[in-house]
Amino acid sequence: MFAACVAVLTALLAVLATGVSASAASGGPAVSAVSVSPVEPLTAAAGPVLVQETTGPGDGPTLDPTTEAEADQSKSKIIVGVIAALLLVIVVLGRRARNKKQSGK
Repeated sequence: MFAACVAVLTALLAVLATGVSASAASGGPAVSAVSVSPVEPLTAAAGPVLVQETTGPGDGPTLDPTTEAEADQSKSKIIVGVIAALLLVIVVLGRRARNKKQSGK
């Protein structure tokens, strides 16, 4: 049980240090980009068709640096919270095992 917890924490720290998931680092399934071709608008014989004009791939909203910084900070908080929860579970399981061992004497 303890060895499994140590393995999980080691993998988590490796992900934090490198930013690469363990499955991708070990040759797991890779995510590939998918190209999408533009769709031709449908035309009807009955009348005109309204088509939305696009100017390029950069049309979407852009995140300002403060929003990106806040996203990074919240991600860090989530990671620290998960690590704290794992350590708490390890402590609780260790105390439970120690109490069972002492009561058996």
